Amino acid sequence: MKILLPIFLTVFFAGCAVTKTPEGSTIGMLPIIAEAKQDRYLDIPNNASKADKIQKYSDQLLERYPNQNYAEVRTFPYSVYQTYDSFTPRPYMIHTIDEHRVKVAKSIIFHPQNVLLTELAQQDLKVPVGIHDLVIINGFRNSNDYTEIKNVKFEKDKKYVIGRDYTKEAGSRLFIAEYDVDQRFKPNEPEYIVIKNKIVEGIPQGSLKRVKIY
Repeated sequence: MKILLPIFLTVFFAGCAVTKTPEGSTIGMLPIIAEAKQDRYLDIPNNASKADKIQKYSDQLLERYPNQNYAEVRTFPYSVYQTYDSFTPRPYMIHTIDEHRVKVAKSIIFHPQNVLLTELAQQDLKVPVGIHDLVIINGFRNSNDYTEIKNVKFEKDKKYVIGRDYTKEAGSRLFIAEYDVDQRFKPNEPEYIVIKNKIVEGIPQGSLKRVKIY
């Protein structure tokens, strides 16, 4: 096996590895490994209704964590997610929870029952209560960022939203927050979400580096 990295880096195939740069900084690393389709996509017929696909996405973790109470998580409805074209970025979504993949509906171009990632992200994903390690994915076209957030505590029946704070100095920093809704606005409008309490904040976007392995 050849690893296209300097010899001071060590990479593992399973889970996330941690290594040090020559400057002594510690970084997380996620190997690039081709995923089988059954690991990426929900087990649901392509011709299933959009409502059924969204429900399958929302409920998928209840199958892995049966008989547990749950909270709900969605992405902040940024206006850029409402365009639905080639310039629409990939929204912030939970990519893994405790190293288990969160699956999405398979996208089929021009299919009448197609559900876009931006549509799924703005729906509630039911997550089991308790403390969990997350990897958040977002990106643009063929480039994705992966952000590791450890020890996130979700509480029963609470609703959470994933978003980002941005400054020129610090760049994009992710947060997870409890929120209320302003019923004067539609769910896909930014003003609909009223941030209450950030349970996690200040996490540098893309903190989990992807490392290509041959």
